[in-house]
Amino acid sequence: MNTVYRQSPMRETGYTQIDNKIFDAQPFLSPAAFGVLLRMVRMIDGYGNTDKSLSNSFLQETCNISKNTVSKVVNELVDFGFLTAKRQQRKTTIYSLNYENIANFDPKKLGQNLASQNLASQNLTIRFPKFDQDSSQNLGSNKEKERKVIKEKYKEKNNKKEKPVEPDKSKKTNQFVKPSVNQIKNYFSELGRSDSQAIAERFFDYYESNGWKVGRSSMKNWQATCRNWNRNNKQTAAKQNTGNQNTGLNHANNQPANNPANEQPKKSSADIYAENLARDLAQQYPDEFANVPF
Repeated sequence: MNTVYRQSPMRETGYTQIDNKIFDAQPFLSPAAFGVLLRMVRMIDGYGNTDKSLSNSFLQETCNISKNTVSKVVNELVDFGFLTAKRQQRKTTIYSLNYENIANFDPKKLGQNLASQNLASQNLTIRFPKFDQDSSQNLGSNKEKERKVIKEKYKEKNNKKEKPVEPDKSKKTNQFVKPSVNQIKNYFSELGRSDSQAIAERFFDYYESNGWKVGRSSMKNWQATCRNWNRNNKQTAAKQNTGNQNTGLNHANNQPANNPANEQPKKSSADIYAENLARDLAQQYPDEFANVPF
């Protein structure tokens, strides 16, 4: 589709002069048809000093409508009388603005349109106040003040969102944090243990295997549990020393002299210590130390 306009376009002025009759016809046209009509006028009146040919694709792009809508709009403008169609060879149709019909358009002859009916029922009144330079300047300054207030509020709102929430130090958490082997070792060293590394590893392995529970309850203070282990260990060591002395005397009294065949295999002090410690702990804390691998 090609659309050809008047032969003597207006001189380029940077503005487009539009006949008021086109705006009088707006209530009788669809929004798409009125937009395409304005685009056609824009491309000839005050836009360069040459005739223009507009294609379907141009109207689709500039008016932001589909190909089917362009066809419907063109037919609507032809039926309305604002476009004239001239068929050419090779199935080509040339459309041109009918300035005569535009100039002679009289909305009163078309009767009351739907838009005017709605406006009449709403009793709408629009007033345009006279321009006052002083009041305009005041209005501009007030708007600037409003912008500053809005910006300040926006900054405060963003600062509140970005500011991290500090934890409430007044509220103490009772959540248990599992210690490392090195922490346990250092604490046993503070308790005076020379074998802090070995006992720390046993302590960690045991409670790691049972889910860090003391009996059936979850552990709350691992330092207190370390102190408990240390006390029990000292008590067991003291009993072991007493037991070793008594065992040595009884063995000396009951063993026949110079009779290798009757000698019982001797246990190392470490084995005896471990057995006594496990036995004492199992008696004092059956749920906790029954299966401790000492």
